[in-house]
Amino acid sequence: MARTVYNVTELNCKRRPGPQARVGCSRVLGAALCLWGVAAVCYGAPGQSALPQLTAWLRPLLVTAQTGAAVVEVATGRTLFSRNADTALAPASTAKLYVAAAALALLGGDFRYETPVVTDDAYLGDGVLNGDLCVSGRGDPSWTEATLGQVVQRLAQLGVKRLTGSVVCDDSLFGPARTGADWGPANLRWHYAMEASAVCLNGNAVEVTVAPGSSLGSPPRVTVAPASGVLAISNTAKTVSPAERSTLSLDRQQGSRTLLVSGSLPRNASPVVQGMSVPQPALQAAYCLTHQLRKAGIAVAGEPHLGHTPSQTTLVLLVRSAPLRELVTSMAKHSDNHLAEQLLRTLGYRCQTEGTAAAGIRAIERFLSDHGIDFAACRLVDGCGLSRRDQVTARALTALLAGVWKLPCGRAFWEALPVAGTDGTLRGRMKDSPAAGAIHAKTGTLRGVCGLAGYAFPNGDNPLAFAFLANGYPGGAGRIRALQDGFCASLVADSTDLSPPSP
Repeated sequence: MARTVYNVTELNCKRRPGPQARVGCSRVLGAALCLWGVAAVCYGAPGQSALPQLTAWLRPLLVTAQTGAAVVEVATGRTLFSRNADTALAPASTAKLYVAAAALALLGGDFRYETPVVTDDAYLGDGVLNGDLCVSGRGDPSWTEATLGQVVQRLAQLGVKRLTGSVVCDDSLFGPARTGADWGPANLRWHYAMEASAVCLNGNAVEVTVAPGSSLGSPPRVTVAPASGVLAISNTAKTVSPAERSTLSLDRQQGSRTLLVSGSLPRNASPVVQGMSVPQPALQAAYCLTHQLRKAGIAVAGEPHLGHTPSQTTLVLLVRSAPLRELVTSMAKHSDNHLAEQLLRTLGYRCQTEGTAAAGIRAIERFLSDHGIDFAACRLVDGCGLSRRDQVTARALTALLAGVWKLPCGRAFWEALPVAGTDGTLRGRMKDSPAAGAIHAKTGTLRGVCGLAGYAFPNGDNPLAFAFLANGYPGGAGRIRALQDGFCASLVADSTDLSPPSP
């Protein structure tokens, strides 16, 4: 069936898309008006006189920003609205849609990471583990301190009182490039630009808290949770009079294992809490596991380090993650960069026998090709969308959404997305609009980049796939989000049943 494309310069509300379309032309024009900067949404049937006004409204936004948008009827693939839909733009975190779709389709929603914890000691019955305790990393992104506690508990159940060797973490499954090639030094210190690793802990980040010192001139108190054997702290900051303003700075240079705390913090200031990335997160996990073992009364003779899994081992514990569908849901609803990068490398390892971002992207591209999903003029270089070199078109995003809907993993995919006015990154948006509960979509934000792509459910009927990308706009993203929210409201306006149907 030929696509019917409505460009804003040729839209005529006396033409209708045809009997199979679920969105009237007046509503699509209402979407266009909201999309391109009109404060009020018109649901009536404007005449031809609206078109010159629309052209005039377009000019200011097109001068100050690059924009692209598309709306597609999922059931038929018919394009109902298109504006610069083939313009490649930075997607920010809407790029996570590709990781989510490929992971659910290729690995399956029931897939679980299985991480062996092993030893090279063949006999554990005498209370002594002769040799090392090795965590053989498989890329599970969900390990926390509670997971380490399970390992400690298992050793206690086995009656182990002493390790003659060390805790060793093997993170060799993933390739050497652990961050995006162009994420930039300014980002790499923060928790959202963490390193990927075959052995993870707490999202490969730590929480740094800086509180005023006990007296004027004294250094602020710095604590790191969990306590890190990887990060050293250089604290040159000073506690100053309450009348002075804070100049506190936290930094970690690229490749360095030293956390730099400098500047000043007023005596009456509240503690400053900041998430920061950890270099060599697998080594951090080894340190934390060693600490927990010793705290539980299990002596460990050696110091933690990285290494390789021995060829001959005894299984101590097999740690299984939650099902993949739950991990994908957490990634999508909370826009978790760590989960996205771990899943990307897992796709590489499981589908391309290579645990790298590049291999994961090849797996995604193969998935798209196999299912006939358009990816022309697009490029991914990471999984989370932090890179400015990621380039995606609105048409490609709607093709992905429409294509995945029809796959067996379709329900798990759209259920993973944030719901307008309800949860995730859309919890605070569209609460008092027709879109509340009727939009399932992934957000994406970087400086000067704002995206929204997902599904609209008008009248509980056939869903619409939509994408709205904006790059290079001046000021904050608030205005763009307001346009996106109005755009979504126009797609579902006049609905009486917002319950999404089954794929």
